[in-house]
Amino acid sequence: MAHHKYTTTGFIISSRNSGESNKIFSIITRDFGMIQAGARSVREVRSKLRLGLKLFALTECSLIHGKNGWKIAGAREIYNIHEACLNDSDKISIVTHIFSLLGRLLTGEEKNESLFFLLDRSFKFLHGANLSTSELKNFECILVLALLAQLGYVGDNPELALFIPQPEWSRELLLEMEKIRKIALLHINKSLESSQL
Repeated sequence: MAHHKYTTTGFIISSRNSGESNKIFSIITRDFGMIQAGARSVREVRSKLRLGLKLFALTECSLIHGKNGWKIAGAREIYNIHEACLNDSDKISIVTHIFSLLGRLLTGEEKNESLFFLLDRSFKFLHGANLSTSELKNFECILVLALLAQLGYVGDNPELALFIPQPEWSRELLLEMEKIRKIALLHINKSLESSQL
């Protein structure tokens, strides 16, 4: 029986080994939400798939959904936020924290295009901006707040309206967060407590 092939884009947020040369990837996709997808022989040097499935890459994936779940039939890297920020450990740390948080928050497959585009726009801004330590803290605070709002953990609040649900990234926005970061962190911690993570 032939299976339908789907094409989507997604962020590779983690992977684990499976068998002798296979891997299972956690991918935040534009069209299917968070999925677990297997790739055969991807740990072999001759594998063409491995080049498109690097950690923290935004990848165009060809996927097949069979009785045992998702399988990756093809992958082409669009950009890799880890490699783009390779010389900036603070930026890498933020990306790692964001994907780790989403790995815990996102359960089951549920399409959320808005969240996907929030990540895409945010990482492009992060890569292109030369930010101070304080600005990086403000960036991370805004992004976590916006992600939690996208997932329904943050309600309406006039003080936070500027930052959610889709922040318009700029240095001015980062400066605005500086003024209320303590309040924002209280909301973030309260939201994370309510999620029981």
